[in-house]
Amino acid sequence: MPALASFVGGPGPIDPAVVGTNILLTILVVFLFGLTAEIFNSTMDANREEVHGWWTRLLGGPLAFVGAMTFSGGIWSYFRFRPSPAEEDAENEAATETAPEA
Repeated sequence: MPALASFVGGPGPIDPAVVGTNILLTILVVFLFGLTAEIFNSTMDANREEVHGWWTRLLGGPLAFVGAMTFSGGIWSYFRFRPSPAEEDAENEAATETAPEA
């Protein structure tokens, strides 16, 4: 038997208190991640235009060199030139209002 295997030994007895504590901590962490993700997503949805403006200013100014480091700036141009959901909705509404009726 290798020395490492004899040093580590077997699993030993299972303590129900330790198992219960681990399950409780796992549930707590999953809940906290879910709650913070929901808060982040709702905040992001409410302020998407402002955050989009931050990225546009950053990627157009101080971080413009980052776009040149990728393949022709492909991924960064997705963030820079993609209209916000509100802009897309406004464009769609304008297109349906100006469309001629048949």
